[in-house]
Amino acid sequence: MPSPACAPKVGSFALLACLLLAGPAAAFRFVTTSDSHVSSDMNTESGVVFGYVISRIDGLGPRPDFWVFGGDAYHSASDSAEAMALWQEWKYIADPLADIPVYPAIGNHDANIYNHDWDGTGPFRASWPDLPQNGPPEHPGTVYSFRHQNAIFCVVNTNLYYPATYAARFKVDQAQRDWLSAVLDTTTAVHRFVIGHVEAWPPSDGSSHSSLQWNAADRDAFWQVMASGGVQAYVCGHIHLWNKDYFAASGFGNPPADTSVRQIICGGAGGSLVSGYGGYFYHFVVWDIDGPSVVARVIDSYGVLRDSLKYTVATGFAGPPPAGTPGRPGISGLRLASGGIRWEGYGGECSVEVFNIAGRKVWSGIGSGGLAGWPGNRGRAGSGAYLVRVRPSNWRPGGQALGRVLLIR
Repeated sequence: MPSPACAPKVGSFALLACLLLAGPAAAFRFVTTSDSHVSSDMNTESGVVFGYVISRIDGLGPRPDFWVFGGDAYHSASDSAEAMALWQEWKYIADPLADIPVYPAIGNHDANIYNHDWDGTGPFRASWPDLPQNGPPEHPGTVYSFRHQNAIFCVVNTNLYYPATYAARFKVDQAQRDWLSAVLDTTTAVHRFVIGHVEAWPPSDGSSHSSLQWNAADRDAFWQVMASGGVQAYVCGHIHLWNKDYFAASGFGNPPADTSVRQIICGGAGGSLVSGYGGYFYHFVVWDIDGPSVVARVIDSYGVLRDSLKYTVATGFAGPPPAGTPGRPGISGLRLASGGIRWEGYGGECSVEVFNIAGRKVWSGIGSGGLAGWPGNRGRAGSGAYLVRVRPSNWRPGGQALGRVLLIR
């Protein structure tokens, strides 16, 4: 499979400036799959089914720009050599898509903590050496982000290897949460996706099915980072079915208090299906993004459309927010004037961040009434151009303003 190009580092002034000046993004398409379980001990036909899924993706027109795989490429490996061989088998089956960049997440079976006491992240990194290396240093090669047009994709590792603590394996730890928060806090992407393997919200409260609920405090903190950062969808697998509604359609739902983040489970690429909750078919998902609009179509292994979802990401409002849309006021007219940084369109409390031309944050604070007191008496900033971001404290995507100010001492 081809090596995806490394994403530019988030937070650089050059990147932010380019995004600020860029015109409307062109439409693009990507696909998501998960849980192929090649050479599965559970289902000897899994590789065959995965081949069917690949052939259906290969037949799409227009062709996807890239492909995101949510983990569990194989079922079990007794050592690293076998794991490497299984990754090669997976790539061999996926060869019809060799011209499409693939961005994988590591699953619990890939991590080899399901049946064997050894760390599978080494074979994963060796199999995918050219993935973006921009994640937290605690998780090299398995946690990363990449940007495509007006969308950002953050891949997390939900399957941490702790040989002495079996129950701690399904979690997004503090290092990943801090990294994810920083990425979301600095990106200007309209569409924000997080990709992981294990679902955060299982079919029912207290479900015996393994999920991030096994470490509920970490799960809740992870979810809050996504909700606060404007993520629209957490795309995962692990449970071998299709689901987009926290299992509400089958009566098993246990949705979080904040459902602004959609949980999209697309775990039907070959592993034995899980019955009893709906979505019982092998499948992949085709995502078409056009400006702020998203259309996702669920296609089964026979090429039949089985489900779909649509949503539009708010991109700002003129003047005060309309009724029923809290946290999305438009902000405009950023400038450096008497008293500090001023803006128009929203007089409530806003967070304000100032970056220098090297992309380093030099000041952050709270402003209200269209004014923040930077540089103020305590400011030590020198003359030059600065990039400023202002957004309401109860921000959701679409309410922020990003602009450049010139300070002359």
